[in-house]
Amino acid sequence: MNFKRFFFESAHHILFAALIIVSLFLISVSSSPKSDHPKTFFFGVFAALNTAFSSILAPAIPEESVEQLRARDAELMLRNSLLRKYGLENERLKQLLAFKEGSDLNLLSAEIIAKDVSPNKSFVVIDRGLSDSVKPGMNVITDKGLLGIVATCGNNYSKVRTLMNGRSKVAVEIERTGLNGILAWDGLNLHIENIPSNYDILIGDRVVTSPVSFRFVYNIPVGIVTRKNLSVSGLLSEVIVKPFVDFRKVKFCFVVKNSSDKLNELSRGEELEK
Repeated sequence: MNFKRFFFESAHHILFAALIIVSLFLISVSSSPKSDHPKTFFFGVFAALNTAFSSILAPAIPEESVEQLRARDAELMLRNSLLRKYGLENERLKQLLAFKEGSDLNLLSAEIIAKDVSPNKSFVVIDRGLSDSVKPGMNVITDKGLLGIVATCGNNYSKVRTLMNGRSKVAVEIERTGLNGILAWDGLNLHIENIPSNYDILIGDRVVTSPVSFRFVYNIPVGIVTRKNLSVSGLLSEVIVKPFVDFRKVKFCFVVKNSSDKLNELSRGEELEK
């Protein structure tokens, strides 16, 4: 059956190729008027045979229309694309699982179900909430670094304020030197302001959360120094930091459940002072 189908599908092309070769040969033999008759004859034979073979081979063409075949190709393309997406997502989940298993923190995995990446009010919504013991103030991270902090909670979801939010203020330090500062978002960049220009800060220095912060767990990677801008007087500098987490692409994250320990300590300290 397969041979028969192959014959019907190939015979037309074989005949066409043979006649073309013969025709080209006759053309190359002579360009005189005497050679016009054989050329005309062979091309006439080709036209007749082509018509005959087309009518014979027509029943061998599959019943499916061209539109159906194109629809099938499009469906297969979409399936392949989806399988590729699942494969990449599976690899990403494996990386996150390995990160969680290697961490000393009490991490709760979460999926980002909504985003708002507007210039001054960037936040994400995760599928974990009060029913998962998530509380406002808990840190949210990825395997790359700090994503943000839980702002509000529902029973089954939480709103996370990211670093790219005008209300986010993070106590950080330059990992290499231990220099402390406050990281903030100005609508365009993450930056640390009012750093004395003679302080030892280099392009490429890693920035992590500071041990003096009561809101964030110490030593969470934040970003990397990409630029230093001197003030008009030249006495102070502004440090621009590129975050490790790509807030527009991130899909999975972790809630650091023991990140509220410092908040509890701070609350107890305030109560003792009253």
